[in-house]
Formats: sequence, C-alpha cells, structure tokens
Amino acid sequence: MKIKTWPVLAALAQSLETQDARTLSPSVFDAIADRLEAALAAEDNAVLEQISARLEDAVRNWAAAASEDARKALRGDADAKPDLAHLLATGRLAFAQNLAARALDKRAADDFYEVIADRKYQPYICALMSGPKSGVELAGLVNETQETVSRKVQFLEEHDVVRRRKMGQLTVNLLTPGARQYAEAKRLTPAGGAGSVQPAVKTALVEQSGKIEGYLQAARLLGVPHEPAAAS
Repeated sequence: MKIKTWPVLAALAQSLETQDARTLSPSVFDAIADRLEAALAAEDNAVLEQISARLEDAVRNWAAAASEDARKALRGDADAKPDLAHLLATGRLAFAQNLAARALDKRAADDFYEVIADRKYQPYICALMSGPKSGVELAGLVNETQETVSRKVQFLEEHDVVRRRKMGQLTVNLLTPGARQYAEAKRLTPAGGAGSVQPAVKTALVEQSGKIEGYLQAARLLGVPHEPAAAS
C-alpha cells in the first residue's frame, strides 16, 4: 500500500511558507499520530518507511527555515539556549504521549475476548446488536434486575465491550465497534428491535409530564396565573 496523498503535509508546507508554527492546528499532529499508529500496526513496512521519509523531509525543511538558535536546540548542541532545548524536549514528549494515548484509545482491553466470550454476557451483546438500549430496556430483554444490569454494563464498559452515550436526558448503552465485529463474526442473534429505545423515551416523557403537572398544580395553589398554549 502506498501513500498517494497526505493532506497533513500540505498544512505543514503552508505553515513552513509563512514561517509561523502558530498556524498549525493541534489536529495536524493528531492526524500524524493516527497515521503512525496505523502504520506501526500494519504488517507491511513499506507504509511506515514512506511516512518516515516524508516526516524526515518535513523536519529538514522546518529546520532550514528555523533560526540558528532553534537549529542548535534541534541538533542538541551544548551551547543551545536552555529554554529552546526545554521546549523541544517537551514537544517530543507531548507527541509521544499523544501517540500512545490515541493508540490505547483504539485498542481493546487485554481480556476483551475473554470477557466478550463469557456466556453470562451473551444476552447483553445480543440485546445491543439491534441498537442502543437503556438500562430499563436491557433489564427487560435479559430478564435481570436493573441493579444487576447496571453492574454488568459497568463491567462491560471497563473492558471495552460497551459504551454509554447520552441521548437527551436518557443514557443508553451500545456495543463498541470491536464488540459488534465479534458478534457479527460469531453470528450471534440480535434481540429486541432497532427502535426499542422508543419505550424508554416514552417513559421518560411520561415522567417529565407528571413533573410538569405537579408544577402547574403548585402554581395554581400559589395563585400564579397560567395561560394555556394557543392551539396551532
């Protein structure tokens, strides 16, 4: 696989022309970290070699446009200014940390496959294959108490099988991409419909309407005037 285009290099070149590193967005370095992480995981060394060569060219060009003091810091000269040397070391460490963090965020927990293959979690995986589910929905689908569901979902989240997401006032649970890929490869049977989050939304709306009615009753007791909404 060859790298035909790499837009991030265009951003580097543009900043080089202006000789102003402040024009570089942090997303540029995020993109470099992502590309490096993918290349390091690939079996083909050709992509990694191309990335290394292109980054080497970028470093050389940036160094050529830098001040002599900056070049001394890059070379590690003994007479380099301490503050520039410190900034250079900080930048290198920050990029290394960014690369490690982004790689870790995409990698499943060490015992991911052991957890996802555990039979006691199979009903949860099947239930979530058809779409996001609230804790109440999961409890009904797996026939367990909400306390048990909450505990198991938290465990699955800690092991990169499940993610939680806010949908308005409602918190729903969904499979991670790795878990979904595993479930589809094992041809697990989905449980529940894709729109099964709707009952939970309906329940939440009913609860909110009950609260609103309570507020209106309190307002009437306090003599606060209330005008009904105009019919549309």
